[in-house]
Amino acid sequence: MQRPVGIPAMDENSARRSTEVSAGSGRGCAEATAGSERGFAEVPAGTRRGCAEVLAGSGCGCVEVSAGSGCGCVEVPAGSERGTAEASAGSGRGSVGVAAGSVRAAVGALRDGRMVLVVGAEGGGYRGHLVLAAEHATAEAVNAMTTVGRGLVQVAVPSEALDRLEIPPADPTATGPGRKLFRMPVGLAGAGAGVRASERARTVRALADPASRPGDFTRPGQVFPLGCADGGVLAVPAPPEAAVDLARLAGVASAAAMCEVCAADGEPAELPELHELGRRHRLPVVSIDDVVEYRRRELARVHRRGTARIPLPAGEFRAYGFTDGLGREHIAFVYGHPVSTITPLVRVHGECLFGDALGSLRCDCRTGLDHALRRIARAGHGVLVYIRSREGFTREPTRPPSSGTGHPATHPVDYWDLRTAFDILDELGIHEIRLLTDPALASRPLRPAVEPVRILGLIPLWETVSRADTEPVSRVGGIGRAS
Repeated sequence: MQRPVGIPAMDENSARRSTEVSAGSGRGCAEATAGSERGFAEVPAGTRRGCAEVLAGSGCGCVEVSAGSGCGCVEVPAGSERGTAEASAGSGRGSVGVAAGSVRAAVGALRDGRMVLVVGAEGGGYRGHLVLAAEHATAEAVNAMTTVGRGLVQVAVPSEALDRLEIPPADPTATGPGRKLFRMPVGLAGAGAGVRASERARTVRALADPASRPGDFTRPGQVFPLGCADGGVLAVPAPPEAAVDLARLAGVASAAAMCEVCAADGEPAELPELHELGRRHRLPVVSIDDVVEYRRRELARVHRRGTARIPLPAGEFRAYGFTDGLGREHIAFVYGHPVSTITPLVRVHGECLFGDALGSLRCDCRTGLDHALRRIARAGHGVLVYIRSREGFTREPTRPPSSGTGHPATHPVDYWDLRTAFDILDELGIHEIRLLTDPALASRPLRPAVEPVRILGLIPLWETVSRADTEPVSRVGGIGRAS
């Protein structure tokens, strides 16, 4: 039997493993071990890569290294920012690097004209879709999708591109997100009658072609376009958006053919069957959660833009300007030479226009900023990373200013802003720090490691200079390119 195009051949051992069907499964597909391979077993809601935890009331840039994490990114409280597929307990994820690895494998396959399997959580279970870059669609590949996946062949395309092609909603009376998602099925003008894989492949390629015009398509047809949201998975963490994002990352046209994977009984394949399908056909498997993580990580990366010497009341600092993937501008205020034997003090301060610039009485951000700069200057070496906020001056403090805690109230820094701050420190060549934080967190036990910066100690911000400010901890790798 000829192997479907776009699906790699199996080696002898893989073929032998694929024939081991579980007793009573009734679906001709071996059940994968829960959490095995890429596993998509659930982790607790809100868990994010097992690293430092940004607490709601922690103030600006205060972190707690989570028990048992062994590494240091950030764990965000349940309900924050994520509504995507849960990460697997047995997958070995727990770091951005693993998510990036699965995304890169999928991107490479799409670039080479091969299929990938995209898995996401839906309705308390999981759904899988075979995905192929639309510009690589052939009759053999479309036939393979319908043969292996058994579902409906659809094409994920940015909504604005479908609007340009004048492909209307499938239901003109629909309202809400479904109006832009589900579009009128189309065919290619001049194509013959009937459902031919070759004609569907031509239609798929035409939908991906920026030179296509509205008159190139007939309506209705045999190919079902799906309009994807602007912003991709960061706006809507769903299979169509994940497919288009992966195509963009692969450097091909922003369109992807999709086919949901169904079992032999015609119902959506369950997670063990999706694992088995990926192993049997040696398909790269990537979760929607991985794509979200990868895209957020790429947007958090920073690029250095300029340097200046800034005289401040606390002393003279060197200011290093950075931009991130969202176009936001951040500043690292460096005092002294963090190349000495003293592990530098670091403070991460989130922008608050009303507080920092205008001295608003709704928070104590200006007080905290000035105090942190003084603490760093007195220590002799250190960095204050000033992070521009998405919300800017509209944020609310975590508690009323100078409330019963006895310490001023500032704004917390979210997970991705903290990652941006760590990237800035990494760019400056600083990989071990003592973090200035709220007193309530300074007494918490530390676990080693942070990616890419290790926190060796939590220092209370609101106390006078102590031996901890100048006590040698370990030698760090200096400010590198910043010097």
